[in-house]
Order: sequence, then structure tokens, then C-alpha cells
Amino acid sequence: DLSRDDVVTGLLNERAFREVFDHDWAVAAREKSSLAVVAFTLDEFGAYVDVFGRHAADSALRRVGQAILRCLRRASDVVARGADSSFLVLSHAADEDNVRDFAAQISAAVRELGLHHPRSSNSRFVTVSYEVAAAVPATDKRDAEGFITELLRASAS
Repeated sequence: DLSRDDVVTGLLNERAFREVFDHDWAVAAREKSSLAVVAFTLDEFGAYVDVFGRHAADSALRRVGQAILRCLRRASDVVARGADSSFLVLSHAADEDNVRDFAAQISAAVRELGLHHPRSSNSRFVTVSYEVAAAVPATDKRDAEGFITELLRASAS
């Protein structure tokens, strides 16, 4: 399948996100600028699916994806659906602290959707956890693939 879009959310899929990231990593390396990626994971989403079913879960994923999309600040920021119940955001922000604030704002926007989650141990509503990783590709020892792999491994644990 050559589609760049996730069928559930209409956002970019992870493969398309990686293509954009690889390109932006190369540009940032050449320009000696920074990149950041935030990996969001819906908390206890398996329990949500168990209670409400796949149709409602897909609807929740679409709503969360749109909430994240509305939070993007720059034309160069990109959001994609990752594996299962995760989303990836690419930001060209220069400061990791600003990216952490940005991620916290997105987390609050998702919580404010008010999607009822009766089995969540965190909240009565659907929430997200997130991992932030930032780098200056020109000085980073990793390549683009190593950077993303390390972030996804950290967000899965």
C-alpha cells in the first residue's frame, strides 16, 4: 500500500512520517538547526477498546488526532499516527523546554476532549503520556533512524 495516510485518522501514517523526518533531519544537519519529536501514547487504550469496541476506539483516535493537529504551531510541524494508539509530532522548535511545554499543552487538549474512559486509573477521561526527544542533527551521533528508534523504544516502556 503506497498510501501516506492512516486509514482511521486521516493523518500521515508512520511510514510517511519517517520519510518527512528523514528529509527534515538532513536539512537540519545541513543548517545546524534542531529538531524535536514527541511520541504520544493513549493511556490504557486497550481497556477503552474492551469497554466501547473498535468503532468507538477509532472515533476516539480520530478525535485525539484532530486535537493534536489543532495544537500545531508552525507550518513545518507534522503529526502522524504511529503504531496502535500512538501519535508522533515533529517540531522544528529550537528549545527542548519549549517542546515539553508544547507536549503538555497537547496532553491537556486531549484530556479536555472529555472522552469518557471508565477503566482508566489516571482520569475519568482519555489521556496521553508522552516522550520528548530533541537533537541537533549536525552534532548528534545518531542518524535519523537511530533517533526515532530510540524515542519509540523509550515511549513503549
